[in-house]
Amino acid sequence: MPLQVAFTQPDGSVFEHLLYEGRPYHIGRSGDADIIIDHPQVSRLHARLNAENDASWALNDTSSSGCFVQGAAVSNLTIKQSRTILLGPVACRFTPLQNLDVVRLDSKKVWQDKQLFRHTIQFQQCADTQALLALAQQCLQQSLGCERAAVVLVNKDNSHHQPLGFLPWMQEEGFTGSRTFINQCLAQREVLAIGSLAGDAQMASQHSVIRHQIKAALAVPLHVENSLIGVLYADSLEQRGYFSQTDVAFARKLANLLSLRLIYHNIEHEISQLANV
Repeated sequence: MPLQVAFTQPDGSVFEHLLYEGRPYHIGRSGDADIIIDHPQVSRLHARLNAENDASWALNDTSSSGCFVQGAAVSNLTIKQSRTILLGPVACRFTPLQNLDVVRLDSKKVWQDKQLFRHTIQFQQCADTQALLALAQQCLQQSLGCERAAVVLVNKDNSHHQPLGFLPWMQEEGFTGSRTFINQCLAQREVLAIGSLAGDAQMASQHSVIRHQIKAALAVPLHVENSLIGVLYADSLEQRGYFSQTDVAFARKLANLLSLRLIYHNIEHEISQLANV
């Protein structure tokens, strides 16, 4: 059966890779590894994975820093069910999958690609900026399966956030953790994703995270002509515990699509002003 390997990337998203029976795989820091974990304490070729039969996989430690399960070092391990194994300090989740589960994962990516194509057409039909931003918010929420999503705009010095529309959950008391997360995204100008906010040292004490039990959050910077104008924000309270790289890739494409349409609207507005002079 196929094996899914999952671990958290530096941006907070979860990398998911599928391995299939038929040959051994190496996981480690080296560019020659089949699955690359870019961490200084992970060996170049840290572990070898091989399918034993149709029901299990074997993991063999080939590292200098070790593999651990619940604090105990393991040199050889049979994987028959989902379990977390530390490769050095990096937690990896190994999950044997039925073929139907693999089909579902592939179907999700195909569905998101179709959604993005549909959104492209809808964006082209938006007559004004407000309608465009509202549509982006709706697309983000529906396509990622999040209960809450918003387009958060900022002024030139990033000091004021202007949420799109009236969203009661974005009021001051209920939005402290989300605002902190958005500020991090604005400061770093990079996509950020966090699973299990309650386990994050900085986010766990935020009132809104505790009150709403936010499980995962995603923030994607929004640029127009090299200027940072806002963030696409989404979070989940129940449906999901993390955002995969596939989810992040979709959100990036949506942000790029929105940026292109905003540039187009700006050009149209400038032409209209010139025509009225």
